[in-house]
Amino acid sequence: AYPAGFIVEVIQLGAGTTTIQAGTGVTLNGVTAGGGDISAQYDVVKLRHVASDVWIVDGDIGAIA
Repeated sequence: AYPAGFIVEVIQLGAGTTTIQAGTGVTLNGVTAGGGDISAQYDVVKLRHVASDVWIVDGDIGAIA
């Protein structure tokens, strides 16, 4: 249980792709179909908890390949 306003920062440090995908019952706003990819090295994405099981994604995230 995270408090509203809690922020998680995800950084793609190496080569490859990092996928962020909402779990069952979780809403992930700001992405297509509940998830997205971080594909460029050193890109940063922030996830902000706004309500019970609701998050907003902000940053350089694309559709899941």
